[in-house]
Amino acid sequence: MNKLNQNRVIESYRDTFRQFGNSAEAVQWSTEGQRFRFDKLLEIAASSTGESLQGKRLLEIGCGLGHLYPLLHASLGEVDYTGIDIVPELIEHAQGAYPDATFECRDIFQSPLAQEFDYVFISGLFNAPWRDDSGEFMAAMLTHAYAACRIGLVFNFTSSHVNFVSEGMNYFDPNWVLCEVLANLSKKVVMHHHYYNCDVAVAVGR
Repeated sequence: MNKLNQNRVIESYRDTFRQFGNSAEAVQWSTEGQRFRFDKLLEIAASSTGESLQGKRLLEIGCGLGHLYPLLHASLGEVDYTGIDIVPELIEHAQGAYPDATFECRDIFQSPLAQEFDYVFISGLFNAPWRDDSGEFMAAMLTHAYAACRIGLVFNFTSSHVNFVSEGMNYFDPNWVLCEVLANLSKKVVMHHHYYNCDVAVAVGR
């Protein structure tokens, strides 16, 4: 992502965090939508690989306020979770709210991950409509994320197969996404299309 687009993203989330505080709305979700998407990613991660998330090292890229962590903790108990995001205010709040987890303000394009995780999660990161290079950004981010995982990468995006288009969303052709993953990451792919509105969840295994 170029610097101009990155700054626009940071300022947008700063504004919504100031407006809504510690809520799904602060990271530009609804509470129901955020929870449903999280549940789907956890479901597809376990079912596609045949491995439980219990005892695994988990990374979330674009973690926002860290709302995935308490869901993981509630279902798995003690969990080795790291969340990264480019918005300092969100990371500061998340670390204060969940001191047993690890949070880092990091741009993985500028500061690549040195360690390996069992699973990498990405939820909502590709929805922001301010990027001129959305396809390139997704492809590059998935490459970095997949390089950091030992078992699987799980992510979501909004399908271009919709009845209407909102100016506040990014849309991707699922055929293009699938071809990108198959060509550049792995042949072990599970895609669930339109499980919630026009959402798509994807699991990529090793």
